[in-house]
Amino acid sequence: MTDSEVLTVQQVLGGGRFAEVGEVRVTDSRTGYVAVGGSLGRPVWAGHSVEGSSEPTAWNRVGVYRADTFECGHLLSPHWPVNALAFHPELPILAIGSGSYDGGYFYEGELTVLDLESGRATSLLKDRREVTELRWRDRHTLDAKISVPTEDDEKELGTSTMAVAIVLPDWRAVRARSLRFDGIAVAPTAAPVAPEKTRRQIWAVAALSDGQILASLEQVAAECWSATGEREWSVPASGVGCQLCVDFQENTAVLNAWTGWTGSASTVERVRLTDGRVEPVRTFDHPAVLTADETGQLAIRPPSERLDRPRHRDPRRSRAAARQRLRNPPLLPRRRSPLGLPRRPPGHRDRHHRVHRLRGVQLR
Repeated sequence: MTDSEVLTVQQVLGGGRFAEVGEVRVTDSRTGYVAVGGSLGRPVWAGHSVEGSSEPTAWNRVGVYRADTFECGHLLSPHWPVNALAFHPELPILAIGSGSYDGGYFYEGELTVLDLESGRATSLLKDRREVTELRWRDRHTLDAKISVPTEDDEKELGTSTMAVAIVLPDWRAVRARSLRFDGIAVAPTAAPVAPEKTRRQIWAVAALSDGQILASLEQVAAECWSATGEREWSVPASGVGCQLCVDFQENTAVLNAWTGWTGSASTVERVRLTDGRVEPVRTFDHPAVLTADETGQLAIRPPSERLDRPRHRDPRRSRAAARQRLRNPPLLPRRRSPLGLPRRPPGHRDRHHRVHRLRGVQLR
């Protein structure tokens, strides 16, 4: 891209407050600033994944905003989910605690200090340790609640957390990877965080010839924005709005909404673009994907089974599943078709693997 081809932002539709951090997990504030930690969500649904095109944990975010205008001044992408934020009572620094259980054995995370003047973020812990709570006692002392390193430590100590008091003469001069903790104590308390309304993960966008913009996102099967930036109508979804396909005349669009990994059902609807009126098309008790051939004929097919479901965080279930696989290993690997779907025995009929054509729908 040359200097003459620089992209410019003309409009931001449906941005809202704290849009950069996604779903809000934790907040803190001080005079002039508001800090927000959140998550953009795992970038995958049953029919499509973009995880391979981004950093493994690019969806964890911390934003620091001006309290008067809510303009974002600093934006970080921690490696682990954000658990705690604490502004220093006097210095222009923000302490950030992050981490999670890895689903099998370790509690990993980090303690980061962000200098609000220089923008420099410093990770302080020598070892990967999950930090769940933070609170400044005074200008030199930071009370922190930290998880034990592993499941074995949890069994030995009888608890999964420990409390530490970190005392430093100058928090702005602290060196990276300079702190290490041992021992156990009573943990400090933390105040609950009020939930925030979330807009994130827009999976489909379409621009119409009259300047209107259509979009599908979490909790919204489709919404329509005018050329002047006003939302004209919105179709709610019980889950994630994943796909929208506009017909050739730009009169209607076919929508695909998915309930998520728990229910894993799909709803296909047709919406009239002039007023947002919805007509049900099909519902499925399994994920479905809209697709089209070279002529624009629309059909509904099952997704590939190559996408990974999110890992369960329950350690008992993880260990039990591992033991079960060791006791009963598969005799033969499952054969797969070129599309990634399991091959079925001759004569087997499975509604999950049928392709449904939609009559009268011709795409642009």
